[in-house]
Parts: sequence; C-alpha cells; structure tokens
Amino acid sequence: MTPTVASTATVAGGPTGSPLPPGPATCAAASDCVIVAAADRCCSCGTISSRAVASASNLMIYDGSGDFFRELNARSPPACRNLQCAPCPPPPQLACVAGTCQAAPQPGP
Repeated sequence: MTPTVASTATVAGGPTGSPLPPGPATCAAASDCVIVAAADRCCSCGTISSRAVASASNLMIYDGSGDFFRELNARSPPACRNLQCAPCPPPPQLACVAGTCQAAPQPGP
C-alpha cells in the first residue's frame, strides 16, 4: 500500500478532526475486524476496530484498494487537502483474540 497522502497517526485523538470512537472492538471472528478511518481527520491512517463500531460511527472501512485513500482524501476537510503527510504503514493482518479485534500475532522465527 503506497498512498500519496496518509499519516503516521494511527490512534484516535489527533489534533484535527473528531477522535475515533472509543469502545470495545468486539468480535466473534477475524472477519468482524476492520481497519477504519475518520474522514474528518487530517492524515488519517486508521485504526483497528470492529464492523459494528465502524457502521455505528460512520467511519470509512479500509478495503485494501488505492481508491480508499483517494476517497478518504476527497472527504477530508479542506484544510487537510494540501498537507504533506507521512506514508501509512501497511495495515496488519487482523485477528479476533479473546473477543477483541487486534493485530494478528506474528509468527516467530
């Protein structure tokens, strides 16, 4: 993933826009887990959440395509559009661990 405008901000509560919603990203399976971003935040890379939180909060769900970042940028506030943001790290594989969405554990050497 090599977006042209993104950010290193991967958690809620950044300086611009509303914070991502708090609350448990609960799940029954890994398919319940998603990467979400708030379109009203500048330089949003997203954070791990659940589909339920994303739909209740009107967040954009990362779909793995380059179009996601173009759409996110198009929806961002005008003040964000000319910022030069750092590239986002690749999104992690997601897992449902003990009923909570999180990054999948990486296999050991």
